[in-house]
Amino acid sequence: MKSNGSGKTKSSFPIIGMGGSAGSFHAFEKFFMHMPIRSGMAFVIIMHLDKSHVIDVARILQPITSMAIKEAHDGTARSYLYYPARKRHGHS
Repeated sequence: MKSNGSGKTKSSFPIIGMGGSAGSFHAFEKFFMHMPIRSGMAFVIIMHLDKSHVIDVARILQPITSMAIKEAHDGTARSYLYYPARKRHGHS
């Protein structure tokens, strides 16, 4: 991490945010199927779901990508795919 002059730190690699509803998983699958394992980027997926709709992001996406998938917490690392804890996903 590098300082950006304001006292805050910024990552030295791109962090890509991707969002969608439950119907967007097909597009995510196609995207990550073709994403190199060592892309040098971190990805964060945010899903807008109905309260009754529970999706295990890691279980669905892990079979189609060799990237490591983990629940988001403080800090990021290159070539990881992150998702928020289920209780933090957007709800309608």
